[in-house]
Amino acid sequence: GVICIDEWNPTHYVFAGMVLLAIILFMTTCYHSARSEILGFLLIFQWILLILLLINMEREYFFKIEAIFILNFGLYYLYLHYHDKYNGTSIS
Repeated sequence: GVICIDEWNPTHYVFAGMVLLAIILFMTTCYHSARSEILGFLLIFQWILLILLLINMEREYFFKIEAIFILNFGLYYLYLHYHDKYNGTSIS
């Protein structure tokens, strides 16, 4: 829905909000299972980025913040697998 619907359509923002919420909830749930300081830092940084996204929706640097948001999630996801593999923990 986010990719297929133009930005001028209000439905795009509904789908975008669902994606951002899903990312935040995934990160929060995994953090509570893994309990890593690095994951905690990345989660706090993600919450700050989410707040910045909500504040700056109409500004020209919105896409830069959004790109950092997605990059931070990618780092979190990669580190989560590293943490699971080398610490013998599992999020399931």
